[in-house]
Amino acid sequence: MDPLDHETMELVKSDVLSFGVLLLRLFCRTSAPEDDKSLIEWARPLMLKRKFYELLEEDSECSDMHGIYRVMAAATACTRTKPISRPYMTQVISLLKGEHFCNMQSSPSDSST
Repeated sequence: MDPLDHETMELVKSDVLSFGVLLLRLFCRTSAPEDDKSLIEWARPLMLKRKFYELLEEDSECSDMHGIYRVMAAATACTRTKPISRPYMTQVISLLKGEHFCNMQSSPSDSST
């Protein structure tokens, strides 16, 4: 593989991670950790167990739980530990539109999370 291609792929996957953090910042409770690494570490166990409602503000009234599920599924995929296991942005957008279901890891010990 061309070194430039490898560097480009790392940047792309870094942008995907940043987008996942952005989704978490937009939808998680305001008491969520301030720094990005702590936010991911706090949210990941809940996301892997699909306990998305525990990430939201306690008093939030969400009328579109399917939409929240799609957003949190996208955030889960975007914040996977290994960059190679993160989706491309086209896949994320497709998931957010409801056109594509993203396979989420259900085990926190899975090496691809």
